[in-house]
Amino acid sequence: MQPDRKPNPHFYEVKKAYQNFIVKPYGLNQFAVEITNENFFTHTNGIDILWMVRSNGETLQSGALKDLDLEPQESKKILIPVEKFEMLPFNEYFLDIEFRLKKKKGLLPKGYLIAWEQLPLINFNTMKLEFDPNILQDNYPKLNDVTETDNEIVITGKDFEIIFSKQTATMDSWTFQGKNILLRGPKPNFWRTPTDNDFGNNMPKRMAVWKHATDEAQVNDIKVDNYDTSVGIEVFYNFPSVESMGSILYVIYGDGRILVYNKFEIEKGTLPNMPKVGISMQIPKEFDAMTWFGRGPHENYLDRKSSAKVDIYSGKVSDQIHPYIRPQESGNKTDVRWATFRNVDGDGLLVRGLLSLNASHYLQEDYDHGFGDMKSGATGNIKTTKQQRHSIDMVERDLINLDIDLIQMGLGGEDSWWAQPLEKYQIKPKNYDYSFTLMPIKSDENPVELNKNAFLK
Repeated sequence: MQPDRKPNPHFYEVKKAYQNFIVKPYGLNQFAVEITNENFFTHTNGIDILWMVRSNGETLQSGALKDLDLEPQESKKILIPVEKFEMLPFNEYFLDIEFRLKKKKGLLPKGYLIAWEQLPLINFNTMKLEFDPNILQDNYPKLNDVTETDNEIVITGKDFEIIFSKQTATMDSWTFQGKNILLRGPKPNFWRTPTDNDFGNNMPKRMAVWKHATDEAQVNDIKVDNYDTSVGIEVFYNFPSVESMGSILYVIYGDGRILVYNKFEIEKGTLPNMPKVGISMQIPKEFDAMTWFGRGPHENYLDRKSSAKVDIYSGKVSDQIHPYIRPQESGNKTDVRWATFRNVDGDGLLVRGLLSLNASHYLQEDYDHGFGDMKSGATGNIKTTKQQRHSIDMVERDLINLDIDLIQMGLGGEDSWWAQPLEKYQIKPKNYDYSFTLMPIKSDENPVELNKNAFLK
């Protein structure tokens, strides 16, 4: 808890882990589940057990299990009385079970949610499309023009213009219907702002080569290929600190969407684990209305996401960062299928994939990374330098920084002195690749439909 008694995000993780009801799938094609009452002395006669079938943020069916009585420590296999319905292609469906108080109990009001479970009826991973750079779809509108000079590549299409700089090796400008939607294009990123737990296990020093890899990336080559309905621009990187290579391929289509394919190839034999695998980019601050389909509403990470239900959530970008006492990594969202960033007119940017996503008004350099000599306001902590600042000292920048990642390592938290995240939540140094789509979105466009249609193209 915070000193003012507001809960930290891991408060909700503890609540989820400690809940006394377990729901396991038993045959979801028939909506069969097994429910266990883990209480030692409490019967379910004081609990409302509710169920819902949900898809794309909407409840399709719902009901209550009124005849389900569970003695303490008892388990029962039951069929949820869901009426038959058609599961449409390229849609996700979930069966949610909730346990709520029938009456006020102590400090807890009537209807208080004491336990819940979410069971996917369709595995999203079966819907993922493998990206093959040799297969470029031909059912997009054609580009208007592609002009290449020694310094830049200018791509124009219906309602948009993209200027790709050969000096910065990324997009310098992206306008849609005359509106700028980009401040800085994607660049490789392997670093995360250290948490208090990271300082405890000496992460800033132990993983420093990955910050150097991010900051000191070298561009080896830029390759441009023109196709009937798209242009492919591939940037090849060298990362000297880790003696490895990588590339980002941009496939820009005539309707303005950009497929980004990020690839990392390890070459050095012995390297420390990685903080994250992803890219970082910036968009204008006016696109601060964030909506996402993924885990939420609070921040969640690889080893702290069981309390974050998959659903559609909305909020301001500034509200995603949690004000920990000391500013550090926060606000991440996992298993994000899509996210939109819109201005007051409803126009903006759509990001689509299966991603770990972080949006904030701060850059990495605004935080304490634990590097450098001792200085005023800093204190030693296991051979690292740790600045003793507060979140209130942070000043928002006039931008939105987007970390669009494949994966970020876990937070750990077994203790704050030396332990790293559990082995399964660490990121081993090996080859990685993933893809995502960036596309302009207009005020009258529905991201649910855009995401669904993307599977059909």
